[in-house]
Amino acid sequence: MKKILLMAGAAGLTIVMAVAVLAASNSEGGHDYTINHQSFRWRTSNATTSDTDFNQLKLNPSVPGAAQFIVARGPISATFSGTFKGGAVDVIVKDGTHRFQPGVAHFGKGSSSYTFVTGGRRKSGCHYITVQWRSRAGQQVTLTGADLVVDYHHKTGSDVVTC
Repeated sequence: MKKILLMAGAAGLTIVMAVAVLAASNSEGGHDYTINHQSFRWRTSNATTSDTDFNQLKLNPSVPGAAQFIVARGPISATFSGTFKGGAVDVIVKDGTHRFQPGVAHFGKGSSSYTFVTGGRRKSGCHYITVQWRSRAGQQVTLTGADLVVDYHHKTGSDVVTC
């Protein structure tokens, strides 16, 4: 319970910081990209890897697919929080083949949280958000719980498309 509260608190603080950063620069070319939508996935069962290559981390094993599909325009912010045992891991968040900034985030043992953002303007439309992870040194690492919270401007009106 303590881990869940710690992860929720860290995610909440990170979201507030991400919203403040994106709100400060939410207009581009006369378009308003104010955050108006949030999407999330979580995992409470263990996942293990010792692979040194990045692989997708399925956040909700009961839901088909490893990604979150969103319809967005403008910048996207994704906060990943996780609790790890074993060794150090690297985590990236991707939109299709595009890596969110700053790229690779390093996580050690215990609970930690990190916010990734899209660099500059992202193409409006469907986005396929995934989390990938790897063991930094090739030793076995266990994820005991995680969540991903994605904040974005949801396309509305004549801009709406289906993925």
